[in-house]
Amino acid sequence: MNSTYKVTIRNKETGKIYQEYVDCNEYILKEFEKKGLYLPFSCRNGCCTSCAVKIISGKLDQPEAMGVSQALKDDGYALLCVAKAIEDLEVETTYYD
Repeated sequence: MNSTYKVTIRNKETGKIYQEYVDCNEYILKEFEKKGLYLPFSCRNGCCTSCAVKIISGKLDQPEAMGVSQALKDDGYALLCVAKAIEDLEVETTYYD
């Protein structure tokens, strides 16, 4: 089984694209920080939406994401602070409030 996945994050505000391989057992936000890339966040507990992204392709697991309703999850929104990649993934930062 693959233990690392390629995660691509498109920053909607700056137009920059970040790409890293992340461990499937670690939170995506934490993995990017370990590599020196700092993304927006606030609570780190899946409650606020500071780290919200829209999934473009791929899948992730985020059972602790309390700040995103099931309807928003179904629409492809996720919180990077409590998300783990379960396959190669591409997301875009969002302005969701």
